[in-house]
Amino acid sequence: MNLLRSNNCDVEKVLKTVTQVLPEAVVEHSLQDEVDNPNSACAGPISFTLPANKVKQFPELFETLEKAKVDLGIASIGVSVTTMEEVFLR
Repeated sequence: MNLLRSNNCDVEKVLKTVTQVLPEAVVEHSLQDEVDNPNSACAGPISFTLPANKVKQFPELFETLEKAKVDLGIASIGVSVTTMEEVFLR
């Protein structure tokens, strides 16, 4: 899942919201710089890997994020399936 941040994105709040609904979600994009300096790269994406065995929880996660988009500072939400090539390149 990719979340495109807007200029007012609260990265810590986004992380907390995602992991409250789906604790198994893994942040793929390193956010430490953004947490330490919230103004750095404000409009970049936040990438998560969502566990396939929790697919039944995805609607709740997407609904929660969609309802809180403005408050969290999320411009858009995107989802894609990881290919085997991408898995092996990591």
